[in-house]
Amino acid sequence: MDRERANKVPPTEGEMQEKNKAKGCLINAQSLIDEEHDDVKHMNKMVLYSKVVTIRDKQLTENKKLEHKYVDE
Repeated sequence: MDRERANKVPPTEGEMQEKNKAKGCLINAQSLIDEEHDDVKHMNKMVLYSKVVTIRDKQLTENKKLEHKYVDE
């Protein structure tokens, strides 16, 4: 009966904070473990490369616009 009553009583604020802290640590640890997989490393490399290419393309476009603007003047 004591166990049933303990399950029905809502957890205190301190207990909730402890539970959330532990949950955050577990999530952080799992994401660190996931980062070590080769597939994840490869995907991260591809994402970074796509960001670099996008920025480079924007810079080239801006360079061409500035060049045309300079030639027109």
